[in-house]
Amino acid sequence: MTDNSEVISKTSHEKQIPGIQQLSIRKRPFSVTLLAVLVLIFLGFHLIRFVRALQLWDVLVSLPGVPALYLTLTGLIWTIIGIPLLWMIWRGHPKTPATALVVPVLFSIYFWIDRLLIANTSSGLPNLPFLVAANALLLVFTLWASINPKSKRYFKGEQRASIQGNLPDLQFSNGTKNYSKQDLES
Repeated sequence: MTDNSEVISKTSHEKQIPGIQQLSIRKRPFSVTLLAVLVLIFLGFHLIRFVRALQLWDVLVSLPGVPALYLTLTGLIWTIIGIPLLWMIWRGHPKTPATALVVPVLFSIYFWIDRLLIANTSSGLPNLPFLVAANALLLVFTLWASINPKSKRYFKGEQRASIQGNLPDLQFSNGTKNYSKQDLES
């Protein structure tokens, strides 16, 4: 006869051991990791822009052209937007796909207003083809990373790593009985 606290119960494809937390790991798809890296790069760039604008405020105020306040505020705004977006992507928040589609569109609008109206240069935009291609690539990538099936499953919380094959040969204990990887696989 077995004691209920000693029984390993089966739930769908995962096993529970009394006194041990459920072993459930969401596996992040590569597209989501790339999206997080992209957001981290943009976040880092704008955080540096914000900090450096504050540090060099006196110099920027004395220069003609783009106001120092504009540089500081845009750096701060995109940093404030980037931090929660990065957190949402990394944690797999269910609202991430919608947010990850809206933010790049807003950034693209900001970028083109900045390039065409605010940072008005006398030489025009000699690298316009590159800017258009890079912007289109950014939008296409974020769309793909947000709506591909693996990403959708990840953001819905459905994509789980299987316990079998992902655990090293470890011993688990709940204080009264020891369990091994073989116990989990049986």
